[in-house]
Amino acid sequence: MRKIRLIWQIFPPYLILTLGVVVSVTWFASSSIHEFYLEQTEDELDILARLAIQQIPRPVSTDNIEAINRFCEKFGDTAAIRLTVVDKSGVVLGDSDEDPLKMENHLKRPEIQAALKEGVGRSTRFSHTVDTEMMYVALDFTDESGNTIAVIRPSISISEIDHVLSGMYQKVLVGALVLAGLAVAISWWISRYITHPLGDLRKGVDRFARGDFDKKLPVPATAEIAELVIAANKMADQLDDRIEMVESQRSELEAVFTSMVEG
Repeated sequence: MRKIRLIWQIFPPYLILTLGVVVSVTWFASSSIHEFYLEQTEDELDILARLAIQQIPRPVSTDNIEAINRFCEKFGDTAAIRLTVVDKSGVVLGDSDEDPLKMENHLKRPEIQAALKEGVGRSTRFSHTVDTEMMYVALDFTDESGNTIAVIRPSISISEIDHVLSGMYQKVLVGALVLAGLAVAISWWISRYITHPLGDLRKGVDRFARGDFDKKLPVPATAEIAELVIAANKMADQLDDRIEMVESQRSELEAVFTSMVEG
């Protein structure tokens, strides 16, 4: 049966363990980045909605659609988003990307409904108007008496978010590959650190078996292997002493036999 070298019994488990840690950290980092960026984007849309409420031309009604629509186009172009203004009945008063006069009633949109009921609405869904998935944040616009007269809704395409995230994921991937390379190198170094003294011990024992006791084995730093090396050196000293004793006795016997023959 073919024997497997110790390094190939130690290195693969170390490698699998370290690569598993790298993969887990990479997955966690990617998930955290995705969640964090979506939350940041929602917060930015919320801020833009509040800014639009302060700047939108008055009155916010069907009597001022042309001015409101120009504002939406300019604001959307500056902020690189889509901005939609809807009155409380769902009529679109302005949109940065589409002609509000050709757009259908938005009253049943989930984020519009939430804004009318709770003051703020958020949703991520497919938009049939622009034919893509969008992230929406909607805020109600009230008059001095606190009555809702319109909803301001900034939004951004999910594809734009994915484009930004893909750049972040690429950086995470590069970092993960660097860590994986370091993990392989460290795993190999640890495996060699453990097995190298054992290789020296094997070579030394082979040398002792050939009767060469002149050079003792260096004692490594690892306690368990050091004990084996010390024991091997002690055994070599004992064997050397016994061999010298046997050779001395043989020389004495040869001298006795020689004198007996001559006598």
